[in-house]
Amino acid sequence: DFVIMARTDALAVEGLEKTLERIASYSHAGADMIFAEAFPDPATYTQVKKASGGKPVLANMTEFGRVALKTPQELAKESSGAVDIVLNPLTVYRAQ
Repeated sequence: DFVIMARTDALAVEGLEKTLERIASYSHAGADMIFAEAFPDPATYTQVKKASGGKPVLANMTEFGRVALKTPQELAKESSGAVDIVLNPLTVYRAQ
């Protein structure tokens, strides 16, 4: 068994409407989860969740990115529960 997580970085280049269309296409093609990269406004994840057909959505919280860091609790609240998974990919490397 495995899970297919579809990632898109299209927001910065194509804008929200095209990115949401892309996410819907991923979902229709069989993606089990969505990794929507660099969404600066947590409230926008509600649109990601809707476009995905309600599939789990991941938010990337990298310390070196352009999006303000949020805790999982903050993301859950500010996204109205649309963010299911929070990735902190570099946190362990910063520990001393």
